[in-house]
Amino acid sequence: MTLTSATLLFAVGVIAGFINALAGGSGFLVFPAFIAAGLPPIVANASGFISLAPANIVGFALHFRYLQQAHHSITTRALVAIAGGTIGSLILIWSGSQAFERAVPWLLSIATLLFGLGPWLKDKLERNYAFEGRRFPILLYAFEFIICVYGGYFGLGMGIVMLAIYELLGQDNILVANAVKNFVITIVTLIGIILFASFGLIAWRPALVMAAGTALGGYASVKLAHRLPRPVLRIGILIWAVVLTLYSFWVYAAA
Repeated sequence: MTLTSATLLFAVGVIAGFINALAGGSGFLVFPAFIAAGLPPIVANASGFISLAPANIVGFALHFRYLQQAHHSITTRALVAIAGGTIGSLILIWSGSQAFERAVPWLLSIATLLFGLGPWLKDKLERNYAFEGRRFPILLYAFEFIICVYGGYFGLGMGIVMLAIYELLGQDNILVANAVKNFVITIVTLIGIILFASFGLIAWRPALVMAAGTALGGYASVKLAHRLPRPVLRIGILIWAVVLTLYSFWVYAAA
């Protein structure tokens, strides 16, 4: 690895860490960067787990006080993340990541619509059908399990999908939703690292260089999130989700 490629990976890491701790979707930066550095696709995907771990951990640590405000059992959600992340990572090891790439644009489209229309849809359901998302923990755990399987397998846009589901099911505070998102993604990431490392799928040197950048970016993003008004933060995440969705159609739908 040359000094130029290391510098570029670190710079991409800073941007990816900033985005990842705040909203999610930074895999769209990390994955192509590793491909450009010459890594095979499955190794690039696996190495991304190492690179994004610092941003996830920093985001979780700095949002930790909001985790106590989350509804439903954090212990149960941790167990769901462990089960889903393990299954998803093993599927990636055994089958590769190509099958899921075509589904990414459509998954992000649904998530972006849910996130954008979430308050309106939630209000409609509550007003017309007396729907209260917090009364359906099994539904929440089921969605989290499916998302964690996806996260362990491929994971691009996982954070955006989680924020959309959380808002629809009653987690109105974006900072609390971010805390839970970072908590769950950290578990899935650590499981992926253990499994991918045991199968020799991680390119350690490029991954660690980028990881140093994501730690810095993740810290900066969480500090910014605490200063921004919540409506502004939500609009920023929505704009990023739309950009990601359009980009994913350009890259993956044409593949």
